[in-house]
Amino acid sequence: MMGGTKQPLVSEQLRGFPWAQISLVMFVRLSEPVAFMSLFPYMYFMVRDFDVSSNESQIAAYSGWLGSVFALCQVVSAMNWGHFAERYGRKWALILGQLGTCCSLLLLGFAGNYYQALLARSLMGLLNGNAGVVRTVVGELASQERHQALAFSTMQLLWQFGAVLGPMIGGYLSFPKGQNKIPEWYPPWLSKMVSLFPYSLPNLVISVLLLGSVLTTALFLEETHPHLKHSRDRGLEVGSWLLRHFWPWYTARSSSTERALVTDEEVQSDTEERTHLLSDGRRTSGEDYAYSRVTGKDAAPGETQNKAVATGTQLGTEFVEEGIPPPLEQTAMRHMIYADVFYPIISHLCLELHLTPTVEFLPVFLSTALATEERPDGTVGLASRFPWKIVGGIGMSSERAGDLLSTTGIVGCLVMFFLFPLITQRYDPISIYRSGLSLFPIVYVLVPYIVFLQKDSIPKWCTYVYLYSLTSAKTTICCLTMPQMLLIIHRTCHPRYRGVVNSAVISLGAGARFIGPLLGGYILAWSQAHEVAWLLWWLLAALAVYAGYQAYKIRAV
Repeated sequence: MMGGTKQPLVSEQLRGFPWAQISLVMFVRLSEPVAFMSLFPYMYFMVRDFDVSSNESQIAAYSGWLGSVFALCQVVSAMNWGHFAERYGRKWALILGQLGTCCSLLLLGFAGNYYQALLARSLMGLLNGNAGVVRTVVGELASQERHQALAFSTMQLLWQFGAVLGPMIGGYLSFPKGQNKIPEWYPPWLSKMVSLFPYSLPNLVISVLLLGSVLTTALFLEETHPHLKHSRDRGLEVGSWLLRHFWPWYTARSSSTERALVTDEEVQSDTEERTHLLSDGRRTSGEDYAYSRVTGKDAAPGETQNKAVATGTQLGTEFVEEGIPPPLEQTAMRHMIYADVFYPIISHLCLELHLTPTVEFLPVFLSTALATEERPDGTVGLASRFPWKIVGGIGMSSERAGDLLSTTGIVGCLVMFFLFPLITQRYDPISIYRSGLSLFPIVYVLVPYIVFLQKDSIPKWCTYVYLYSLTSAKTTICCLTMPQMLLIIHRTCHPRYRGVVNSAVISLGAGARFIGPLLGGYILAWSQAHEVAWLLWWLLAALAVYAGYQAYKIRAV
């Protein structure tokens, strides 16, 4: 496959890799999918137990709101968190985001009705903007190009670990009515708590995990913001004191030396950028870059201001005419629209739009009771008729739904460990991304037909082979495509704008994650009521086809 650069050998990627700091970011990254994914095994049963609707087919619609309101609040808050990280530093954003998630989880676990749960999910979206901040931190830690593929793929690997742990915690530690029985060995106070609040225990456990992540972040994670990373950090001072006194392998060497993050080129670039920012009547290097992207030419020294005027308002030249550099937000927005990063952002948006409903509504669809009907001969059989009449699900329990999501998460870990390095060494990022997207529609089209395996004449193991094959295929595709997408966005975005651009990508993705589950919930409820439960999955397949088409507009990197 042509069109880009293959990744360096693993041994080359590992040389000088900043493992110490990346490991701390990995802990933050791990806690995010655990908190996010733990809800899905019991979401259907939680909404059902709240008695918000007597019509079982409407549970999917209410579940859609519970899933989508989180993303809606992310749309509102992600850009603000990005600006917060630019002003006060990445580290503070990560710490506050995790604390916000912790509080939201506790509110969700002890929610007494549907609307309290809805409020908890809303706060979870408002109080955590770490998805975009983590991407920025990883890009700033892995400043050398040979480290970037490994760094971004590590983040995907951590998502898969979280996809194993989160559903397992949510599935086995929740106690829906008529489902999981409270173990006898639980102490009396714990048994009483989970009987009153059946979904409190998984959220308590994850909150403890988040608090541990907050502690390690505060004590050991170094600031990566270009202009704030040399400021005094009292948390690091306490962490260094603890290491000196309690860690026998501690050395006094500078971690920045160990990580080899600051090369001569970076120091020179940073100095030049600061000089541009302080110079009157001069545009910053980021604006020169944006100009060159729009005009296709490099601006010679002393010519940037005059030539940029010719590009009109594309680069905010109303500020240039007065000798004032445009605001960061304005030039970043123009960079997203006119530079090479535009099509990767659009493709990422389409990807989020069809992936999120799949993750959220597959457990809902499978947990729906099996629809049967009495035949004229007195026997009871499936209410569904191949190929167009599909109604109901397969009656899967919350434990089995948790097992399904966790098992496919394990598949994702294996893919990241063994298959991903082989693929990335042979093919370039854009080729891997395009090839992976072409397989999503096949998986989606096949999902609803699992109901036809629920016959007495068909062995039960056929259902699990069919289901696990589909979910494993989807997970494999995600593992191969998502790191490439993040890498493409990182490489096509100018360093000056990465913080704002990553936050904008998160906002757009959150918008897709809001619209997708919201519409998906209503479509699934409507299709169940009209006995065409295949409709949602076929619409997702059509959307995946369009996402694949958009991928071919991306410039190879």
